[in-house]
Amino acid sequence: FGLVGLESMSCGTPVLASDRGGLGEYIKDGINGFILSSLDPVLWAKKILELWEFSRSKGWNKIVNEGYRTAEENSAEIKSKIIREIYYNLCKRWEI
Repeated sequence: FGLVGLESMSCGTPVLASDRGGLGEYIKDGINGFILSSLDPVLWAKKILELWEFSRSKGWNKIVNEGYRTAEENSAEIKSKIIREIYYNLCKRWEI
């Protein structure tokens, strides 16, 4: 689970990430960020240039807003609450 993507989204910067690792847990390609399946630097450079052009379109704001929403949904406060509930239910189940 990568935090750097969430930090970027919370600042209004769409994320371009590899489909390897934790960022794919919350980045939805074309919805709140962009995923590349290749590690080829030429393809990454092309995608970056595409994103530069895309940044001038109305679709860019939708990606940014979805990124804000994703960062908010995955905040430390919300995640810690979910984890506390899981632990509480496990302890209750095993009568700890």
